[in-house]
Amino acid sequence: MVPRDRILELQERGYRRLAEQLGWEPDPVATHRRLALPPTPLDVCAAEKFREAVAGQADLSPQQWHDFDQTVRAIFERYTDSVMPTSYEDPNTYRLMSMMFDGLQNALICRGKALVPPPLFATLPSGDANARVVQSQKSRVPIILFEQGLFPFLAGFARIISWATPPLTLAQTLDDRALYKLTTRYTMPFETSSSLLEFLISYVVNSAPAALPAPGHNRVAEMSLLGGMQRFIMAHELAHIRLGHLASPPNQDHEFAADVGGIEHLLMTLSDTGDSWAMGVWSVNAALLALHYLYNTIGILEYGVRDFEWTSVTHPSPQMRREYIRKWWTREKVPCRAIVAANKLCSMTQSQLKRLFDFIIRPCLLEAHNGGARPSPLWKDSLTHCFTARS
Repeated sequence: MVPRDRILELQERGYRRLAEQLGWEPDPVATHRRLALPPTPLDVCAAEKFREAVAGQADLSPQQWHDFDQTVRAIFERYTDSVMPTSYEDPNTYRLMSMMFDGLQNALICRGKALVPPPLFATLPSGDANARVVQSQKSRVPIILFEQGLFPFLAGFARIISWATPPLTLAQTLDDRALYKLTTRYTMPFETSSSLLEFLISYVVNSAPAALPAPGHNRVAEMSLLGGMQRFIMAHELAHIRLGHLASPPNQDHEFAADVGGIEHLLMTLSDTGDSWAMGVWSVNAALLALHYLYNTIGILEYGVRDFEWTSVTHPSPQMRREYIRKWWTREKVPCRAIVAANKLCSMTQSQLKRLFDFIIRPCLLEAHNGGARPSPLWKDSLTHCFTARS
């Protein structure tokens, strides 16, 4: 079986299974369409959108803006015109994955470490925030399988964090010294709590994350943070391939090693483009926080209790992963101000989200559980293999 046929088989099986669990007609195509997001219009990538986000911070001439617009439009049209490998791919997500992989692969090519053969990637309703990599026995082409709602979920979570973060300028997101001086005291809008609650429930109960309003005051932070979060998730899976993990069963040591390989790969790409080291570390921490609160929401709505015990023997919890990565990046040989800046950003986000979840979101989720709200059958395997309520 050729790799693309294997992808199609897995997707059809996954969407048919989910339809049956939800009590829908067992039609995988119709199920995919019900969960898919609308296509992104081309004009969202126009230079005017970027200019609006940076609010005049980028000092470019009219000709430079024109050249920028043409370059971005050409890149976007290139990926827009690419043929989806199967009819089950959401164009938004697949286009994003293609752009991310090409950027990460180019960084490896420049260092003589390109992945050969390059992996394929796809989405399916796995109900597992941890992607998995399978390999064709004949072609030996790796196939990375992501949960169908994961990248939209990370996009929404980046918006939540950006709403809760002091406004960042373009110059700050590119400069560790500027982030080192950042004042992290900030009062998030009251609406952030209701947005986060509705967002978490939409993915956990309805199988697809809802759209959230963009943080008008902080679009630069949102774009930078989201790019790092999603590239880390992709780089983590590429690290499994680069480190030879496909030859043995998954285990927690492999996951920790792939986290380090993933953050090293992400920071390598940021170094190539002159971006901030601290922003990269912050985005990795944010991605793992997103998974932490996703699992907490699944557990609370299923069990109706506050605390859980992590039981997976193959994957460490997001909390364990954050602690492990923090030990790594605090030992890195980078300027002290970069480490301090990363620590300020990570600590700010962690404390804000913890207060928000402990005092508002968790009580509301417990109330929703008592009212009959339960996780979608999509998350059945995660509930079985990842955690259980503490007795």
